[in-house]
Amino acid sequence: DVMLQTKFKRDVAPERIEETSRLTRTLIIKGAKLGQLTRDETIALLIRKNYSPEEAEYIYAIEVEAAASPETPLEYRQLVESYRKSQGMSYEEIPQDILDADRALLDAIKALRKAEEAGASQDEIDTLKVVKAQSRQKYEELATLHNL
Repeated sequence: DVMLQTKFKRDVAPERIEETSRLTRTLIIKGAKLGQLTRDETIALLIRKNYSPEEAEYIYAIEVEAAASPETPLEYRQLVESYRKSQGMSYEEIPQDILDADRALLDAIKALRKAEEAGASQDEIDTLKVVKAQSRQKYEELATLHNL
């Protein structure tokens, strides 16, 4: 006795594959935003979905890290540089230490403004002015160091 088996191959429309691909990417990003995936795990999964390492890093930067919205000029610049890198263009790395200093300066400016608006004591305002000046000095030193 001979058993014959017939297999039918179903043609899948390219638009369905693309839709599923977008859904999978969305789920990966959702997992990263929920803290279920680390940065490295997220990038590795995106690379497994056939994104280049540069594209995967850019997707992570845009959809996870920037989800809270960039607030400082350097955070915006970092997104632009990440895009340039993902496209194979020349780019500059923005070091984390200057991003942190940029954020600290912005926080100091906001704290001072809030204290002034709330009518805080002169001692508190003076202290916040010192913090702001120190933050600005550190930022400017790092900007000079990194040629930014």
